[in-house]
Amino acid sequence: MTSTADMVLKVLSEVQIIPDYRPYVKKHSFPEVRCSFWLLAWANGCLYNCDYCWLKAYHPWPWNEVHVADKPALTRVLEEFCAKISGSLLLNAGELCDSFIIPEYVVFMAETLRLTNDVHGRRHRLLLLTKSADPRVLVENDLQDVVVYSASINAEPEARDLEKGAPSPVERILAARRVKEAGYEVRIRVDPIIEGSDQGYLELVERVCSTVEPGLITLGSLRATPRTYRLLPDRMKAQLTERTPWGRGYPLETRLGTYSALIDVGRDHDVPMALCKESPDVWRRLKLRGPCNCMSSGGGGVR
Repeated sequence: MTSTADMVLKVLSEVQIIPDYRPYVKKHSFPEVRCSFWLLAWANGCLYNCDYCWLKAYHPWPWNEVHVADKPALTRVLEEFCAKISGSLLLNAGELCDSFIIPEYVVFMAETLRLTNDVHGRRHRLLLLTKSADPRVLVENDLQDVVVYSASINAEPEARDLEKGAPSPVERILAARRVKEAGYEVRIRVDPIIEGSDQGYLELVERVCSTVEPGLITLGSLRATPRTYRLLPDRMKAQLTERTPWGRGYPLETRLGTYSALIDVGRDHDVPMALCKESPDVWRRLKLRGPCNCMSSGGGGVR
């Protein structure tokens, strides 16, 4: 059997890094799914090949190409953002890529943001969303004041079957614990939840709560916009029978039941819980207050 480490090395060997991406910062707001966040677009692409990935519908190059901004252009974008936008905002650096595709960029972005924060009197931070299980770039550098670490973790069977080339859930959980022990704010994203493995997700959330003690867990179920839906495997398409504010999804009562059981686990451990791409009505029915993974810059969430 091929080990996770071998699979990751194979994926890395096939990826081409192309330094031609034009970086930008943009605020996205989708009130119909209670979603609002600031995007730092510094790269487009991923090291992994997940069957459900929405980025495949919005990645105009071959999948093994990762397009990255050069550092001077990225510096200008961060300087302009800090000069214009005051306060303490969270820049999502993992929406169009895995944030750890090039570890040296993690340090570069964090140190550049820290410098521009100091110049302009801001307190902005980076949200690093990743499936990586190698957090050395954070553990070996003191970036706690400008970095929020968010690990994307799925249940074991789903990760094995659908998240090709990614480290195992256990490895990602242990990596998140290392980051937490190094003094960083750590969040967990369990998304997309694939129906049919209820016990697997209960065990996952229990293990995350007891092992990592994250500041926030955000839950999301499999959903697909029209562009993404066309790329899903047929077995997944057949399950998405209901129209939701974010395209096709599982039936509402199915989602509510799944979320409710997982939220109870989080509450048992006093871990705040949130949702991704769900309507305000779903938040209300589950008695959640928000914010979610990408929205909050100050830790915490809902209890």
